[in-house]
Amino acid sequence: MTAIVNLLFHLSSSLDKFADALPDAFQIRDPKLLHAPIKAIVIIETLHNTLHHELKSPTCDEFLHLLTTDFGNILLTLKDGLAYCIMGGPEPIYISLEEYQQNIRILVNKAKETIKTHLDPILKKMHEDAEKEHGEPMCFAIGAYRPWDAAPEPESEFMRMLRGYDGSYTWLKACNIPY
Repeated sequence: MTAIVNLLFHLSSSLDKFADALPDAFQIRDPKLLHAPIKAIVIIETLHNTLHHELKSPTCDEFLHLLTTDFGNILLTLKDGLAYCIMGGPEPIYISLEEYQQNIRILVNKAKETIKTHLDPILKKMHEDAEKEHGEPMCFAIGAYRPWDAAPEPESEFMRMLRGYDGSYTWLKACNIPY
């Protein structure tokens, strides 16, 4: 359950970064000049690819299929708008760049709302379970997103020492902790 929470938090925060990058993306560009990759397109393509990767997970949540559609719509609308930004581009679907931006913001808000409606009950249940288990008010941290098939993080030297703690002073000496 924590893997889906980490993924949803990652998607939501990345959508904020995407929305911040939109004004820069919608600048008229000369097709004859070489331009650096547009940050907004890089962010949304990465998120879209992340969702497709997560769909291959053995514990894939059906909810991710809905999000993939939302992110696909954002990506297609952005690509249409960027094509319009290149001088001599195809005939625009919308009348102005502001309409492209407005439509993308509506799609981003829809995706964020979809994430929120799915995430809120999970967080509430995790919080209630933690409080029941410990019998007092609790809080918990959300870790960073890691793909489902990522290699495990290497264990630090300190954590290995903590696991081997036997309650003796030799352990404190090994950690250089004064006693």
